[in-house]
Amino acid sequence: MNPTQRLGLIGLGAGALVAVAVAAYLVLFSGSGVNAGSTILTIIGGDVRIQEDGSAAERTAADGEEVSQGDRIVTGTDGRAVITFFDGSTQTIGPDTDITLEKVASNSSGGLTAEVRQDQGTTWNNVLRPEDSFSDFKVSTPAAVGAVRDTAFLVTVDIDGTTEFWSRLGTVDVESEGESVAVGPGTSSVTDPGDAPGDPKPKPRSDSEVQMELASSAWLLVVDPTGYAAGILPPGVPVNQIPLTLITDYTQEPQKVYMLDLMEDTYQVYLLGKETGDFHLTALGTTHGTAVDEVEIKGSAVPDQILRSEMDIELDSSGKLAGLEISDPVEVDKITGLNVYVQQYVLDLIGEGRFHFPANLVAGAVASPSPTASPSSTTAPTPTHTATPTPTPKPVVAGVSALCPHPRRRPPQLPCRHRLQRTRRGQPRRPRRRLRQHAPRRRPPHRRRHPPPRRR
Repeated sequence: MNPTQRLGLIGLGAGALVAVAVAAYLVLFSGSGVNAGSTILTIIGGDVRIQEDGSAAERTAADGEEVSQGDRIVTGTDGRAVITFFDGSTQTIGPDTDITLEKVASNSSGGLTAEVRQDQGTTWNNVLRPEDSFSDFKVSTPAAVGAVRDTAFLVTVDIDGTTEFWSRLGTVDVESEGESVAVGPGTSSVTDPGDAPGDPKPKPRSDSEVQMELASSAWLLVVDPTGYAAGILPPGVPVNQIPLTLITDYTQEPQKVYMLDLMEDTYQVYLLGKETGDFHLTALGTTHGTAVDEVEIKGSAVPDQILRSEMDIELDSSGKLAGLEISDPVEVDKITGLNVYVQQYVLDLIGEGRFHFPANLVAGAVASPSPTASPSSTTAPTPTHTATPTPTPKPVVAGVSALCPHPRRRPPQLPCRHRLQRTRRGQPRRPRRRLRQHAPRRRPPHRRRHPPPRRR
């Protein structure tokens, strides 16, 4: 039985808005006319408009509608949307952004070939490369053209056309004025219109970073305050809508979600049960490579179970991460505020056991950062920082204690690793008092007795 059948996802159509129920993870499809290979526009919120190919007027975009080659999508100051291509690759469209789909097709390997013109704003592009295929994805701006095959990268275009290509995973080949540069992970290139591409430069460590790791019998999914999501949906669908976030796919254990530039707000953290067993969730928060807080939660899950926690992010006056807290997981009957479109092509890959992007590429990019490491000045830095050992971060007691099952009952003089022995009545035994060592008692000196007088 493949993962799709095991989770009750038999007979799925071409694509869907995902709604998860506690009895089974059912994928509900909106619009029976959507065919395999279609490109879908998902509205996250705010003002999103579309100008269809051949039309001179704009109209309000509909959530879940199919977009085609030549369509133009424009967002307002509060507009947010996501384009999902047939292979599961996505383009997150931020506020005040103007893009046009110039080409969308399937190449000879069955992968995606797409060209997007971005005239203004910010897009977060997550290009997948399924096993035994390749993808060709280009973003053209007034200043340069960025081409990738399997990359997660951010494109920012100012009003004057100045463009920044920031690679988070893989390499972006940036071309302009007959010259090109390779932008590796952790670096960016800034290009002005009419100039050659700017030299790739390392991006400084973020003011707020949170790396979440889940080794368990569940999938991890995070929904940010704006409605973007990142993680894995059953039966292993990769979701990466949150800008500058890196994730691992369903073939890699433990699962990781690595986020940058967080907002001071509440994030929803979902644990979606895939089998009966225990889970172990850790969240490490750092600022400029220095550990701030670490949260560790342990528990158990069963298939089709939905557990939800709230992660509160606290920033100081300068925007640096000051702390994070995660509440105890509680069972809920559905995921709220989720806007994800699942393509049939992705479900077919999962059914065949094929990965969505190379494991070694992701593993190197989302390795645990060292809180004291700094980027190298001679090589392009990546999110992997393992030059120095990780110091012990400031502990935070949140959720379920990973070391002591009764954190409120332990006496303050005993560390958590020393569990108290309990009597049959359930009362903790007091630790034995160490006996005071006394000096050995001196014996009095032996007095020699005089022999009795001899009798004459």
